[in-house]
Order: sequence, then structure tokens, then C-alpha cells
Amino acid sequence: MSGRIAVRHADDTDRQLIDAAIAAGKVTICPPAMPVLRSICSSSQPAEGAAREKRVGPEPRTRRRLGIAGALEWAFGVERAQLRFDEDSDGFGGRIGIEYVLMQRGRLRAKIDGGGRSPIDVDADLIADAVQWALPRSAALRVQDMARSMSMPWSSPVVPKVEPADWVCGRGGWRGRTADARRLGSEGWMPAERVNRLGRHIREAVKYTPITWAVTPQQVARRRRDHLDWWGDLLTVRTALRSVELRWTEITDAMPPMQPWQDPA
Repeated sequence: MSGRIAVRHADDTDRQLIDAAIAAGKVTICPPAMPVLRSICSSSQPAEGAAREKRVGPEPRTRRRLGIAGALEWAFGVERAQLRFDEDSDGFGGRIGIEYVLMQRGRLRAKIDGGGRSPIDVDADLIADAVQWALPRSAALRVQDMARSMSMPWSSPVVPKVEPADWVCGRGGWRGRTADARRLGSEGWMPAERVNRLGRHIREAVKYTPITWAVTPQQVARRRRDHLDWWGDLLTVRTALRSVELRWTEITDAMPPMQPWQDPA
């Protein structure tokens, strides 16, 4: 045998035998396959006016509304945007204006400099560029550091206070070391006379605790000046971002408190 299968088409004699078997009920006629396939395909299509299935996939992105402080914390703290200063530039002459740079980056809508990490959001890069070009270098670095630490120069109440110049630990715990008040001279106290338990009159030295400034008024004033300078830098950056077309971020008018030391505790 050659291994070939011979295919013979039915002739009139075969057709007569088939018709006879059908008439005798020995053969069952099956419905054609194509109409069944068509019915299956047609049933998979949604009916006219029927409710479609719910959309699968991520929800459409919405614009975030942030104050300038929140926008900086998101750009530098969450997205890890970077300030890119030109080390070879002395800061005088040959510098492209902020309007042109931000306009070109806004049109591009893509990050220019790549890196070995996940891409930074385009809006975060634009915010970092606004900080870099709207502020001097020292002020821009201060704004970046405050945003990454999510704090502000006046993060906690600071008031002038004093503490003992020296400490000593006794049975009652730590306390300030005392000294003889006669060391103060005319501003001190001479030994005082008293009667002891035996009824004798004795002269006993008057003790006082030397103190020192833990937080001086000058340090408090400096912290307040730093906070006011930082607040002014945020106002400058917010004004610069008004001319920038951010894609998914809207900068609101919200600002951190200008003088938090005046707020009631």
C-alpha cells in the first residue's frame, strides 16, 4: 500500500442507497453546522439598546488642586524632582529667561533628562524648573529642603527660655546646681540668720541657681526672619507658576501661615 487515501465522490447509485436508508429511518439527518455557528456568533453581540458592560481599566485621571506648599511637597518629596544648576555658570549673562524655558517644556510635555529610575511626573519637573529659575540658588535650595522634609522654618513654637547652667543628680532626680549668693556681690544676698532645731542662732548661706539662655531672643528673631523669607519665596514661585500650563495640577491661592507665632496655641 502506498499510504494514500482514495477519495471517491458519490454517484447516482450511492445517492439512491442514501435516499433509501433515510426513507427507512436508518440514517438521522443532522442540521448544518454553519447556521449553528452563526447563531452562536449572533448571540454574543449585545442586543440593540441593551446595557453595555462597565468599562474595564483605570479611571480617567483628574486634575489635582494643591496649594503652593502642597505642590512643592508633592514635586520634591513624592516625585523626587531635582534642581539642575549649571555648575559652570557664574549666574551673570548668557541665561535664558524663565518664560521661554517653561513655555518650551510645557509644549514638549515630556522629561528632557533621563535617568535610571521611574520617570518623574511632567508637572513635578515643571514645578522644579519654576523654583530654579524664579529664585536665587540659596533660596531655591532652601525651598527644596523644606518641601522634602514637609516642614517649614517655624515648624514648632519657639520662645526664649532659660535653664540651669549646670545639673546635678540627687535623690530627687536631676536638678540645677546651686551656688552661694555672695558671689553675686552687691546684687546677691548675705548669709541669713536662722534658729536651728537645737535653738541656736546660726548664719546660713543663701543659695541660688545660675541659669543660662537655652533659646535666646536673637535666635527666635532669626527663626522668624527665615520663615518670612521662605514664605516670600513661596509667593514668588506661585506667581511664576501662573504662567505655566500644568497638565494635571492646579495651583490654588492657599498659602501657609505668614506669621504662625501669632496664632493662638
